[in-house]
Amino acid sequence: MKTLKLCLAISILLFAFATGQALAAQPVRIGLYFNSVSRTHAVLASASLANQEGLSVSLLLNEPVLLPLTYTQAEVAPPGGRNMVQIAAGRSADEVLATARGARGKGLNAFLVYRADGTAFPFKVWVEGIPAVIGALGYPGTFAADARGDLLVLNAAGTEPGVIIDGRIGIGLAPRGGRPTRLAAPGQFNRNYEGSFELTVSNGRLGIVNVVNLENYVAGVVPFEMSDSWPLEALKAQAVSARSYAEVNRNKHRALGFDLCDSPACCQKYAGFDERFVNSRRAVSETAGRLARFNGRVAELFYHSNSGGHTENSEDIWTNMVPYARAVADPVSVVETLITHLLSRANNNTEFPARWQRSWQREELETVLRQTENINVGTILGLSSRGRTASGRHTGLVVRGTAGEALIERNRIRPAFSLIRQNPQGGEVRESLPSTLFEITPLHQTVSVAGAGGAVREVSVSEAVYVATPQGLRPLASVLVEVHLRGGSAARTVSRVPAGFTFNGRGWGHGVGMSQWGAFEKARQGFTFEQILNFYFRGITIE
Repeated sequence: MKTLKLCLAISILLFAFATGQALAAQPVRIGLYFNSVSRTHAVLASASLANQEGLSVSLLLNEPVLLPLTYTQAEVAPPGGRNMVQIAAGRSADEVLATARGARGKGLNAFLVYRADGTAFPFKVWVEGIPAVIGALGYPGTFAADARGDLLVLNAAGTEPGVIIDGRIGIGLAPRGGRPTRLAAPGQFNRNYEGSFELTVSNGRLGIVNVVNLENYVAGVVPFEMSDSWPLEALKAQAVSARSYAEVNRNKHRALGFDLCDSPACCQKYAGFDERFVNSRRAVSETAGRLARFNGRVAELFYHSNSGGHTENSEDIWTNMVPYARAVADPVSVVETLITHLLSRANNNTEFPARWQRSWQREELETVLRQTENINVGTILGLSSRGRTASGRHTGLVVRGTAGEALIERNRIRPAFSLIRQNPQGGEVRESLPSTLFEITPLHQTVSVAGAGGAVREVSVSEAVYVATPQGLRPLASVLVEVHLRGGSAARTVSRVPAGFTFNGRGWGHGVGMSQWGAFEKARQGFTFEQILNFYFRGITIE
């Protein structure tokens, strides 16, 4: 019986290991430069890709067609109103490639073209120019090509012709060796990526998908969701979390043609390959293929920057109950040793992200709420909590004003109270409220109150101050908007409307699952990555 149990246990372990290895071998498709607001990755005007060992080129048809071309550098963009002239057509790329290369040799900007036009000759050769001029160079029968619509133009460096295809079909670029490919785009970060690329055009904008194996994807997430300088066990916990998240969320963006995106506002922060991040790669390597499971299924391991001292039940934040994402007291995320560490960092004078403060002038907040939630309650008179979780996070906030009330619920609270600033690269950047674990302090005007013995002190109008009226003494707070004070020759009008609001908060992020700074502190205290994950998630196994 013991032998049977042992064999069964070994079989289960081998099955889990083999399953993990099989998952690791499956590529994941990542939409790069994803815009989480407009929900698209087709945002680029152009991009360039470079690989010293060469990039193979494919047409992404139902069965990909490998073209007899190799580039070390390529510029990719929509055509941008170019004048194109067709000089040849054929059934395959091989039939017309010699013509394209010959035109390139004559100094013409030549392209191998694929058009899904229903003819027997979908492969063409186009050159940039005017038909009469091109015809005089030895190409009789030329005519102006129809370059309208969503076309994708790949301009090649060197002597090879470029490629033009219908943008909806797409071009595949794959490195011929083991080196990562350098990807650059105007106004964006330039980065190195492992794996191959799929490029398409939609509404005149370029979209890029990076196709990479799971382990390389995780290695491109860990150092950008944590710091590569953090303790190894914390990085391992992040690696298992990122890998598990990726497996659960495969096909999240299936309608757009890829699995996951690179935006931390939607999926996970993914920024490709960086040879400097050796600790993160070690963490990924030493946990290769390992996933978190709950009742035999891969568990989605949620994480956030800092819990503020207590994590949350999933249903208190997002309404859906996840059995392994249970609230837990997490004092290490705000322990004084961590606060001291946060304060000691270079160019830092705050306790971010353990404790934070944000303030708004009332008029500024009224504008923000109109923009973020279309809330217009007139002059804001107060903010109050509709409900709180056991740890103190708000589940709803009531905005009360002279024109009514509005309720902001759950996961709408943080984006509703966004700080809005101008992006140097154009447009606005909105920084959501760090967490929903906060206290609100209204900023009121003060009045001078004479007390016993003639002592005078400044008192906020929000306190229990009484005003003499024809109807007798009334609390100042019961006066609708303002009160007029007169003493001797002096007169003053005092508004009880708050001049502003200050939010004093703890933590950073939604608060569900693993606190990354908590993992940092636990790893410093000697916890293993399994212990860290089992602290933040109930009933999971790491296989």
